[in-house]
Amino acid sequence: MKKLSQNILPLGLLVVLVVIFLAVFDIAGKWESEPEAERGAYAVPARNPQAMVAALQTAGPNPGPAKPLKLQEGHWAGMEAICITTELIKKLKLPPDIKGVLLDEVTLAAATSGFMAGDIVVEINRRPVRDLKEFRECTMAVKDRKSVEVTVDRKRVLTKLVLQADILGIAQMESAPMVPAGSIAPHPYRGPCTDCHSIGTTGELSPDPGAIILPPPPIPVGAVPPHRDWGKDCFSCHGLIKQ
Repeated sequence: MKKLSQNILPLGLLVVLVVIFLAVFDIAGKWESEPEAERGAYAVPARNPQAMVAALQTAGPNPGPAKPLKLQEGHWAGMEAICITTELIKKLKLPPDIKGVLLDEVTLAAATSGFMAGDIVVEINRRPVRDLKEFRECTMAVKDRKSVEVTVDRKRVLTKLVLQADILGIAQMESAPMVPAGSIAPHPYRGPCTDCHSIGTTGELSPDPGAIILPPPPIPVGAVPPHRDWGKDCFSCHGLIKQ
């Protein structure tokens, strides 16, 4: 009896190890064979993660895109429109079959015409808009006009709005920003980096001028405050000048 109990423990451990090995092997094989759309935007290539950044590491200073880049956003009459991806559908809990372009920012003519951030443009002048390419094509057809009917999906309700401007013009497209060679991806894996980004260092100013905060200027002692009370003594921010 004692000998039997001594044999059962090693056998049990062996069975557990075999089950774990088979489970890991099956998961790895399934993950690698599963389509990108099913395994989601946070997937990373299973066995060769270096492959996705090979172009970033070997590219010259500013080689430019080797192929047309995916469109990332479009700007038209105060609209900033972005493509709807599988990742956005999951994050914003949108219907999986939704088509259109998402307005992530609205200003100027679009704002005064009643558009709202979060609207999804589905038609322009009764022509369907399913992606950024069609968004631009539709704007080209009405570029010389001062108003046009636009249909948006607003919280799953179709709403017709009239976009009015001095002149509508054509939507201008952008790709993802240029990135330096060897950059670390700032977002979840979305496919090869060079599908969306060109490689180089001349694409934007660094640091971003809009993010630079200059020190507050000095003010004379006893001066009328140049802004509302921010809850601090003036000298906490400003140098004081004696007159």
